[in-house]
Amino acid sequence: MPYRLLIGFLCTALTGLTWAATPITPCKESLNAPLTVHASGWSRDLAQTRDTTAEQAGLSAADVSQLELQWAFAFDDTNQPRSLPAITEHAIFIGSQEGTLFALDRRSGCAYWQFKAGDTPIRTAVSVVELDDQPLVFFGNDDAVAFALNAITGELVWQLEVDPHEDAVITGSPVYHDGFLYVPASSFEVGSALKPWYHCCQFRGSISKLNAVTGERIWQSFSIPEQPAPSVRNILGVQQYGPSGAPIWSSPTIDVARNRLYFGTGQNYSSPADHNSDAIHAIDLATGERIWRTQFLAEDSWNPACNFKWLSFNCPDEDGPDYDFGAPPILATLEDGRQLLLAGQKSGMVFAINPDTGDTVWMQSVGRGGTLGGVHWGMAADHQHLYVPISDLNIWGINTPGEQRPSLNRIDLASGETVWRVPAIFNCNDADGDLIDGCRNGLSAALTLIPGAVFAPGLDGVLRAHRRDSGAVIWQYDTKQTVMGVNGLEGEGGTLDAGGAVVADGQVFINSGYGGIISAGSKGGNVFLVFGKKAAE
Repeated sequence: MPYRLLIGFLCTALTGLTWAATPITPCKESLNAPLTVHASGWSRDLAQTRDTTAEQAGLSAADVSQLELQWAFAFDDTNQPRSLPAITEHAIFIGSQEGTLFALDRRSGCAYWQFKAGDTPIRTAVSVVELDDQPLVFFGNDDAVAFALNAITGELVWQLEVDPHEDAVITGSPVYHDGFLYVPASSFEVGSALKPWYHCCQFRGSISKLNAVTGERIWQSFSIPEQPAPSVRNILGVQQYGPSGAPIWSSPTIDVARNRLYFGTGQNYSSPADHNSDAIHAIDLATGERIWRTQFLAEDSWNPACNFKWLSFNCPDEDGPDYDFGAPPILATLEDGRQLLLAGQKSGMVFAINPDTGDTVWMQSVGRGGTLGGVHWGMAADHQHLYVPISDLNIWGINTPGEQRPSLNRIDLASGETVWRVPAIFNCNDADGDLIDGCRNGLSAALTLIPGAVFAPGLDGVLRAHRRDSGAVIWQYDTKQTVMGVNGLEGEGGTLDAGGAVVADGQVFINSGYGGIISAGSKGGNVFLVFGKKAAE
């Protein structure tokens, strides 16, 4: 699991921290139906390619030099705004760390409505879908509750706790398809293992299929089919359980033609390690039954107790490297019609998989890897190439062996060969040569493609657009600035991480800020930024 998942556990579970309410400027007019959806979910397509067409983007590589900040929305008492927005013709739907879902006007940032979902963060992407002549908004929160709201009024339609485990959370974005919502479940239980008296561990990742109109659960498919069983006792005599873990903390991928769903898993939390962790799984879309599973790293059982020797009572014997699949698998269609399932791992490895069998077609070492990636949050692909961001960031003095290769990479889909690589060597030093606080070198956030260009948000807080043919930087904007939000609250940008940018109709939308207790020195922030092309003079 990513260390940063522990922020919520440490901040909320241990301290009872809650967030203040963000001020809004109410819109003078109501949001009207019908809604025309222009961007929704983690990716516009079920294949999770994050490839935006010219018509969808309203931008090309030739246009990005004209981008400028149009307006900002500032969240109160926030250091990690992470929810990817859904974009409609007139509105933006976005979640917050305080647990509120906002419906904002695209031009002014005024609020049509707001819905308080709870006191825990909304970190998932938001989806908007028109169903039975009623537009619905879907998202999940850190209480492991999936929500459906009326997109016009913000009224609750249904909510469902997808996993009853006390540490369960929804970090991966729910995916809508053909009347159903597919919701992944992860957990903070890996953090509970720091408590010597804790019976570690009994959570196991899952995907739930829900009726999108009613919220009724159709099936729940677990990454580890069997319930964790009693195993050993720690040195205090506390009973341990396993195998556990294999959380699903990214969005699933839908294969309509094969009637399948694909997802990646994280590490086991406790011994014994099994074959379901650090793996790509294929399950039947109708029944949730497993079709195949391919594990790419065995014996990766780990929890944070392994890194604190004075709290290592619950560290599993394997003490693995924690090399999850955190980026959603991509179902890419090559120009000749062949398909590959592409998976990037925190180890820095990228795999091309036969979606029919789960067999490996090719593999490529792109980064050195580490606890924060390697590949962390998300890659992007078109019909010829895969674009891979590499973090290779050290944390807490843990120096992963090998040469750090933070970079943006273009890989040929057919061969797996690297076409070009742009090192992510950014200027993180001030005029005196000292390291700027919160400025880090590497690419951890998900990428976004538009015609001719790829948007690559940096850990240094700079959003860059690179040419797809060469990797050359053609536009950049340092988000680590103080701005006044349209809601009257001053905000400041910081590290760029997690979901990355959304591009729609000539505008670019991105959250800035990724701080917290466990954030590798990253800079927190509290702003949602909206860019557009400069007005003609």
